[in-house]
Parts: sequence; structure tokens; C-alpha cells
Amino acid sequence: MYAKTESKNRITKDTFILLMGLFYPAIHNYIWRIIVAITGSVGFYFTIETFDAIVWILVIGYIVLTSRKPTISVKALMISLLFISITLLCFVLTDYEYFSVSVLFALLIGTFSFFIQGSFVNIKRVSHKQLYIAAIITLIISILYSVYSVDSKEISLEDNMDFAYKVLPSVLIIFSWLFTAQKKKLAIVFSVIGTFFLLLQGTRGPLLCLACFVCLMIYKKQGMGKSFFKVGAITLVTVLMISSPVVQLKLVELTEKIDSVGYSSRFITMMLEGELSDSNGREAIQETLLEEIKDNPFQIRGMFADRQATRGLVDTDYNNKYEKGTYAHSLWIEIIYDWGVLFGGIILIALFFVVCKIVVKSDSDDAYIVILFVCTGFIHLFLSGSYLQSAPFYFLMGIAVNYQIRNKLNA
Repeated sequence: MYAKTESKNRITKDTFILLMGLFYPAIHNYIWRIIVAITGSVGFYFTIETFDAIVWILVIGYIVLTSRKPTISVKALMISLLFISITLLCFVLTDYEYFSVSVLFALLIGTFSFFIQGSFVNIKRVSHKQLYIAAIITLIISILYSVYSVDSKEISLEDNMDFAYKVLPSVLIIFSWLFTAQKKKLAIVFSVIGTFFLLLQGTRGPLLCLACFVCLMIYKKQGMGKSFFKVGAITLVTVLMISSPVVQLKLVELTEKIDSVGYSSRFITMMLEGELSDSNGREAIQETLLEEIKDNPFQIRGMFADRQATRGLVDTDYNNKYEKGTYAHSLWIEIIYDWGVLFGGIILIALFFVVCKIVVKSDSDDAYIVILFVCTGFIHLFLSGSYLQSAPFYFLMGIAVNYQIRNKLNA
């Protein structure tokens, strides 16, 4: 009822929070470069981390000061204080070189703050149309930026992956329009463009998250039985098409064209060679951590312990050496390693319960927001990324807390 009484052109606070949370990470680098270019002319310079910190402090301040739900506000802030307390405790008690003051600052401002944003947003008041328009604009800007910088030889696979994950929310919002709106022609065009653009980055994770998003949206709109049949049929048709010699020949030609213009055909190549399930260097990392878990299953090592354990690790198969260490590349291994089998297991069970509950119980009209953060902030972490550096993960946890508290208040 609330959304119907709002002005169609007015951006509500709840929509603003999601606009910042979803699309700012994709374009913050462009905005920062423009500001640096302007301020540089008067002799003033600051880093992108400082710029982001200023932005998020202003956003959080606005959210807290304009909150209309004191019960939710107090509980969300109490949980945030718990996060901060645990982080400070780990910072004081550990001697990990990775856990520096700058990392601590990034955690508190650039990551944990997203929990506050998620816990304060009421997704029923969010304008889907405004998100959809912002998604198209963000996708267009990202494509233009990509075309402009495609000739740079300094861009690595890791850069492409990070870029793809930042653009992913825009593509998911556009896809969500296909499930909810009546006029879908423009959404169809941009969903194809967005999918192909993700494909050009050469990384698997974002495309798998996109596939999971579509499957979960079908489930929310049509139920388990129909969704199982449709997903199965789509998968079967896709596999049969890719197996066709004619299609494979065309895909080989496509990879040559993609490589010739400076983008990455890695995903298509891996698919043609049957290497999509390849760990791509994760085995050495995870085996090292699993061995230590096996030796000391109940040891609580604290935040960033996996980075410390992998410092100097050499992966002979991929000729990699992790001088400063690296993360586990798996949510369950990272949490178990950091917090032990007992406490880590409890955390993982709680996470699975929360995620499943919010997906099943969310209303079909606004489920796309929940599912979006499930894909970018939960499923993503089983493929790559760290829960300690994932803003979507904390946004999802904030939405879950908000959802639970509102249900109790309305009961």
C-alpha cells in the first residue's frame, strides 16, 4: 500500500539505500577519477579508499538519522557493535601481518556498514522501476568504460573477475524485470547484452550466479514442480546445443573474434574443453587449510587466519606463489578454519537456515531483491571471494535481520 501512495518520480530512502548498495560499487572508480581530475587542478589529492569511506559514512549517517523504526535501529546497531567488538578483539589478539589498521578500517566502514544498510531498508518500499533504470544506466556506463580500457595490457583475470562481479547486480536487476513487468522488450535486449558482457570477462562465477538467480526466480514465480521441469528442460536443451559440432565450430570462431578485440574467451574455451569444473589453482590453497583443520579441528584462529596460513604458499601446478597469503576461496572452509569445526559449523548451519528461510518466505513481488543478494552475497562465496570482504554478504544478513524483526512486530 505504501508504494502506491509514493510519488512515481520520487526516490524513497529505501530505494536510495539499494541504489547505493547495488550500483555505487560498479561506478565508484569512475566517479573517483573524475573528482581526482577536478581536485588535482587545485592541488588536493586523496585515495579511492578515503573517498569511499567518506561516501559510506555520509550514507550510514543519513540512514540512521532518518530511521523511523527505533526497534529495528537499536537491534541492528547492537549487532553491528557485536561485529565491531569481535573484529577489534581479533585485531588485538592476533599478530597477522595482513590484519593491518587499513584492513580494520576497510572492514568497519566498507564492509560491516552494509549490514546497517540492509537492516534499515524496507524492500517493500523499494521502486523496482527506479532500480531497473539505474541498472541499465550502470550497465551502459560499465560497457563504455570497458571499451575505453580494453586495450590496456595491465588488466588481469582477477581484474576482470572483480569488474564482472560489480556489474553483475545490474544484469540481475534487468533479468528480474523479465519476471515481473509486462513490457519486456527492452529488458530482453539488455539482458542479452548484459549476459554477453559478463561472458566477455572470461570468468565463471558471475555467470553461475546469474544462472542460480534465474532458477530461483522461476521457483518463486512458479513453485518447485514447474521450476524443476523448466530448469531441467532449459539445461538439457543447452547441453544438446553446445554438444552439436556446428555450434562448437561457431563457438571456436567466436573465441577467436573475442580474443582479437582484447576481451577474454576463457569461459567459452573452458566450456569447449570440458574444464568448467577446474579449480584454477584453488586446490593447493584448500588442501593446505584442510590439513590444518584436520590436525586441529576445534582451534579458533580468528579473522584472516587463512591468509596467514597461506603466506608463501607455492602452487607448482599453476606456477603461483602467494607471497602475502590468500583467502580460502570457499565460504565453508574459510569459516571452519577461522572459527573451528564447532563454532564454524554452528555459523554455517545458521547461515543456511537464514538464507533458505528468507528465500522461501519472501513475497513473490520483492523476492528478486532477496535472491539477488543470495546469489551475490552467499552463492558467490562458495566460488570465490571472502565473507570478510563481501559487502553483499552483510547486506543480505542485514535484510534477514530486518525481515525477522518486522515479522515479529507485525505478528
